[in-house]
Amino acid sequence: MSKDLTEIFSFEIFRQIQGALPDEEVARLKSLVVLLQTAANIKEEMRMRFASFGVSQSKYYILILLHEKSGEFSTPSQIADFAGISRATVSGLLDGLEHDGLIERHADKEDRRMMRLNITEKGKRVLQEILPYDCKITLGLMSCLSNEEVCSLTSIIDKLNNRLSELKGTIKEK
Repeated sequence: MSKDLTEIFSFEIFRQIQGALPDEEVARLKSLVVLLQTAANIKEEMRMRFASFGVSQSKYYILILLHEKSGEFSTPSQIADFAGISRATVSGLLDGLEHDGLIERHADKEDRRMMRLNITEKGKRVLQEILPYDCKITLGLMSCLSNEEVCSLTSIIDKLNNRLSELKGTIKEK
């Protein structure tokens, strides 16, 4: 794991730039830095976890989506819209999955301009191989939290996501 960012700097710079910043506000800043650092650490752990199976986290999630929601998310644009990523990114991920024989693309029977996606038997086997390992590692990570703490964490994350949605469009770029 990388160095804890709260150990690297003291947050005094925020007080210098912002002016009289109360301790509670510094605590909020520290909390977000810790949250972002933890997310980065988890993301790196997951990247390594999935790389050992020859797929990225994004490809893994697309395989799950195609397996679980077969027919519901059968076009690249539907996946991009659902995942909140660009169509170009999804297209690249799908190219890799198809190249590896984990998905198939074929023209829609009603509209030949549209492509339909299906997970292959090989893709299903890859999921069956990864899922137990992923579940074991994820549950191992989360096992340090009590049920009450898991509920609190989920509630806090939901609250932050809702606030982020409220702020969208109100933050101006410099």
